[in-house]
Amino acid sequence: EGFEKHVLDAHDWVKFRSVGPMSEAIQKVNRQIFTDWLPNNTEYDLAEGVNIEVYTEGDMRAEDYQCEIWLPVKRKA
Repeated sequence: EGFEKHVLDAHDWVKFRSVGPMSEAIQKVNRQIFTDWLPNNTEYDLAEGVNIEVYTEGDMRAEDYQCEIWLPVKRKA
């Protein structure tokens, strides 16, 4: 109850792990993705679709807290 079901298009995904207190850690990973990884990546472009953030159980303020960012990608032509 209180949840909605969404069907996502099939994609290849690239997954990035964030470690550290929220929200600083995930903001740092987002900056690295969009200022370093994407501009310098020679294999993949972003695909149309949703970005997914996966939050695990645990203390989001802890130095060892982990979450993930998943981005849909396609091979460069």
